[in-house]
Amino acid sequence: MASHIESNHGNHVNKDADFDVRELFNLLDSANITDVTEIKDLVQEKLIENSDTWILNSLVEYYYITSSKEAIDILINVKTPHDKHLVDKISEGIRGAPHRLKAVQLLLHVVCKQPMWIQKSDKIISQSLFGVLMKCLKNETDVPILMTGVMSLTVLLPSIPTYLGHQLSTIFEVFSHLMTFSHKKPGNVPDVYLLHLQVALYSLFHRLYGMFPYSFLAFLRTYYGKKENIAVYEECVKPMLERVRLHPGLITGNRDAEISATRWRTMEIQDVVMECAKMSLDVMEGMWDDSSESLKKNILYKPLEQSKSKDITFQTRGKNGENAVNKLLEQSKCKDSSFIN
Repeated sequence: MASHIESNHGNHVNKDADFDVRELFNLLDSANITDVTEIKDLVQEKLIENSDTWILNSLVEYYYITSSKEAIDILINVKTPHDKHLVDKISEGIRGAPHRLKAVQLLLHVVCKQPMWIQKSDKIISQSLFGVLMKCLKNETDVPILMTGVMSLTVLLPSIPTYLGHQLSTIFEVFSHLMTFSHKKPGNVPDVYLLHLQVALYSLFHRLYGMFPYSFLAFLRTYYGKKENIAVYEECVKPMLERVRLHPGLITGNRDAEISATRWRTMEIQDVVMECAKMSLDVMEGMWDDSSESLKKNILYKPLEQSKSKDITFQTRGKNGENAVNKLLEQSKCKDSSFIN
């Protein structure tokens, strides 16, 4: 590899060299902080100067292989036109099995960052990434991917409420599908994995109920009114409904009103998050599910510890009738939980 670090009273990056940017990626995680900073600046400069996709695509591939935090830091801060390229590359990663988990994790990093290009455009939906994610959540059986995908969806929804009108039925179907999957408890899935998936679904439930109560409850009424779905409702969904307040939108609202752009025009992301949190009777849910920094620290960066606890599901009741949802949240808060090694 040609040298791009020259020694002159200490190491520095030769920014004028004619070089292949990809050769610098291996230095992004150097122990020398100064070098790392200069290399990151250099890669970002090249992204600004060059609108072609190869630099960004190569950086994403490097992240897939190394899980480099420095690469993530560059990727979550890309600007136009590379935001479009990043969306396409993540979609491609989710479609392909080899890097699906890494791609969904990268998506979670991006939505936690809440870049303006997500809030001000429909790239996530119009470029098919949203559809790819929905298809993944409907068909995937790998629980780490499902949990990360559900959290990505939960964090993303307050950023794009005006674009969700035609997507709600698909989101509701994903929720019901994963509730059934969790209830069936596939025998080859560790209990601790199902625990975290259930907590992620509980967070998604709060988001959907808080943002679209009329449409969501109409779906739940229809879907769980069928005989074959009663068991899942009684054991998994009903305990969730018991832990929320009556939503004012159920009295004065309707489907058209809650998906109207007028409703969301004056609301920032945090306003939406707070409205959802107010509907919860679980204090921890309001605190836990929407801290982007907490998500990145506890879900994306920490290794998953093996759980020695017994299987815990939504239908389990403790002493004095304690609701299982509270137990799930307490255990989730206490564990260092992640699916990234």
